[in-house]
Amino acid sequence: VCERAAQLLGQPEIEEYFTKLIQRVVGKSWGQCKGEVVVVRKWLSSFAGDNVRNLSRSFGLPGDHFGQETRGYRWPFGGVCVITPFNFPLEIPCIQALSALFMGNRPLVKIDEKVQIVFEQMIRLLLHCGLPKEDLDMLWSK
Repeated sequence: VCERAAQLLGQPEIEEYFTKLIQRVVGKSWGQCKGEVVVVRKWLSSFAGDNVRNLSRSFGLPGDHFGQETRGYRWPFGGVCVITPFNFPLEIPCIQALSALFMGNRPLVKIDEKVQIVFEQMIRLLLHCGLPKEDLDMLWSK
């Protein structure tokens, strides 16, 4: 799904569509809007293979004092909520929601009402690429 979505975002007409869509709802320059689409495309391509395994890796760090340590384990929580601001209508919700999904969670995404059309279109692209409809929810608001 991620590789197919990255390939589609790399097509000039789809890249331009998302760039124009972002520019219509957020007061950014063409370059900034296109940059957001490029970042999402590269991120999707990066996590299309085995890189998700690195995202879910647990960790252990030594502490400041003898015998002190920090350990982190990453397990799915189940349902999680991703609430995002208006200034990055594609990059932040896409990266956060898909990261939660990669870890086995079912994200509910709430985006600022002025820019939610951008992520709604991204969800449509992901569904077209094979994302199961049950994996991701989006809350529309006024």
